[in-house]
Amino acid sequence: TVLTSLLGNDVELLKLRDFMNLPSQLATDRFTTQCIASPGIEAIEEDGYPSKISNIFNRLKQDGEITTLKILDFGAGRGSLLSNIYQKFQEGYHKITTEAFVNSIDYYAYDSVSHENEYCESAISNIYGTSEKRLFHSKNEIVQELDTGYFDIIVLSNTLRKIPSHEWYSLFQPNGIVTGNLNDSGYLLIIEDYQIPSGVQTGEGGFLLLDEIQLRKLFNIQRNSFDLIDTLFFGNMKAHIIPKEIINISRESIKNALESLNDYSKEKISTIREGDKTTYEAHTSMALWIQQYAYSHLALESL
Repeated sequence: TVLTSLLGNDVELLKLRDFMNLPSQLATDRFTTQCIASPGIEAIEEDGYPSKISNIFNRLKQDGEITTLKILDFGAGRGSLLSNIYQKFQEGYHKITTEAFVNSIDYYAYDSVSHENEYCESAISNIYGTSEKRLFHSKNEIVQELDTGYFDIIVLSNTLRKIPSHEWYSLFQPNGIVTGNLNDSGYLLIIEDYQIPSGVQTGEGGFLLLDEIQLRKLFNIQRNSFDLIDTLFFGNMKAHIIPKEIINISRESIKNALESLNDYSKEKISTIREGDKTTYEAHTSMALWIQQYAYSHLALESL
């Protein structure tokens, strides 16, 4: 292709794609940081971010004497979430020492081996001195290195979409890699940007964008527990904050979530077709929901 001839090889193409997606990733990381907030610090309105954002640390503190927030960044990429949280401590709220930050935020990262690992290693090492035993490349490493139920919060920031649906059960069942590593009063924080940037990398089987209604079906959240899941908004991004205690995944609930996504995608396609189809927004939305319709259909067929 023209780009390959100009840039040289696929690695350089990946770097260009990453650079083009940086503004979107930065916005997502800042939103995620606001959702987590900082120990002892109330979330505030800054640069248009919601002032009533949930402070997970304060929620957890109500259940016990928590002085350190234990975080697993599941699908950490470059480790930019950690860098963003650290920056907020240094600039956004009040300056504290690196030692005080380390005592407040116990951060770990998981991601498969990729060209982004060196950035994540650097982000962790700059704060904690080393990335050893803090950056995991296999799910088994997490189990081997840390106690069951170690984490207060596990973050999946633009990550769930990339995980094939046939892996959901092993991740979110009671003893799964995700839920099994959350403590009993912990939270699952799922961040999704519902406006996909061009050039987005898809996982095995494409990508599946689950919204609140699909997540409720996936985790089989009963109607009397509806008020226990928070969905927070900022632009095209949503944060879904789910207590571990109400997660109850099953093979049937996975099917229900996929069927819900398939039906919702079909409705979105029909709505776009009935409206003004000449705008750029309509074109990109149509492409997104056709993909979601196709991917959810394929996922259902593979059950």
